[in-house]
Amino acid sequence: DRIKDRFAKFDVNRDGTLSRAELTQLLRRGRPELSELEINRLFEGVDKNGDDRITFSEFVDWVYSSDGPSAEDAAKYFTPTPMAKKAVARPLRKGARTSR
Repeated sequence: DRIKDRFAKFDVNRDGTLSRAELTQLLRRGRPELSELEINRLFEGVDKNGDDRITFSEFVDWVYSSDGPSAEDAAKYFTPTPMAKKAVARPLRKGARTSR
C-alpha cells in the first residue's frame, strides 16, 4: 500500500498514470544529477506498452525488477517513514518472506 500511496502522490493530475514530467519529478527528487537522456531511457524502459504513460502495474514491475531502484535510491525516491528506513538498512533474514 505504501507504493500505491507514493504513486498516487506523484500522479499530480490524478489520472492514474505517471507522465514523463511526473516521473521526472520523482526521479529528480532522489537523483537530481540524472540527465534528460537518462530519464527518457528509464521512462521508455518502464513504459512497457509504449503509450507514453506509466501505469501503476508498470511502476510496480519496475520497482521490484532488477532494473528498479536500489534500496538506497528507493529511500530517496519514496521518502519512507523512519521505520521503513530501518527496514531498508537491516539485511533480510535468510528465508524471510517479502510481500509485494
